Amino acid sequence: MPDSLILLQHALLFAFEVSIVLSLAAGCAGIAVSLVLSVFQIQDQTLPFAVKLLVVGAAVAITSRAAGAELLSLIDRAFELASVARP
Repeated sequence: MPDSLILLQHALLFAFEVSIVLSLAAGCAGIAVSLVLSVFQIQDQTLPFAVKLLVVGAAVAITSRAAGAELLSLIDRAFELASVARP
């Protein structure tokens, strides 16, 4: 398999890993807030969005170091692949 396809595969897996973490965090927060709102019979529509925003922001802050390191690794590989002289 060509190096460019391997790089593309790693980039797509990286994007999937980052998005699945944030989606799971938002989903769990939404379910938890909806459960609490239904138990206490609160009819506020904006509270779940605010909580999801805070939870996703915290998830980004927690995972940013690892995701940033992986992103830099992918960028380095892309530049190495681009700098290779083609015959």
